[in-house]
Amino acid sequence: ADQATLEAAGVVNSYDPEFTNNYEFAFRSQSDDGRLTINSNLFYIDYTDQQVGVQLTSNPLDVLTVNIGESELFGFEVDVSYLAADGLLIGGNLGFVETEFTEGRGVLDDVVGGGRDLTGLEFAYAPKVTGGLFARYEWENGWFLNGRYRYSDESFALPENFANAVNESFSVFDFLAGYQADTWRAELYLNNALDDEYFTANLGPQPSSAFNVVGQPRTFGGRVIMRF
Repeated sequence: ADQATLEAAGVVNSYDPEFTNNYEFAFRSQSDDGRLTINSNLFYIDYTDQQVGVQLTSNPLDVLTVNIGESELFGFEVDVSYLAADGLLIGGNLGFVETEFTEGRGVLDDVVGGGRDLTGLEFAYAPKVTGGLFARYEWENGWFLNGRYRYSDESFALPENFANAVNESFSVFDFLAGYQADTWRAELYLNNALDDEYFTANLGPQPSSAFNVVGQPRTFGGRVIMRF
């Protein structure tokens, strides 16, 4: 059967391409001695026919991609690093984003029976605030130690912004230690050191309670990286 026949039978779902207009202002700066570096971006993105996944039933595979009329996002990112002493580099980053479906009907009306108007709602998986801190020390003999803190704000798991389908905010500490040679590097890592428990996909009971996804638990291990 051809594409049109399969679509009419409900076997195949088709959707239109999405388009964006991207506007960005970037700032790059480094101190005269090279010890302080500041990078930042201010951005605005205007979507037309944004592609959105719609969960139809409790089956996690029963998702259709549809197009929403208009949507937008804007925000900023800032990264700062500072060479505090010989071998010691510290820094951090901060991000903020605001998202909105500005015309949230369109094709979605035909898919979910009567339609859910997403106008004024936020994107799924779009935490407003993200950030982190890091510190890295490198000895002259090749040994190094790295620590990192990561934070993510809560976000909705579905474009309908159901109050019981929210991905939790979380804070995670990661550590890395190792030895760097000319052609190889050996590392020991410890991720999510405090074993923080959080959902990265909390779909909730409406419309789907089939599954949720949790963040990676405390993980440790080692690796050797060769360069030829």
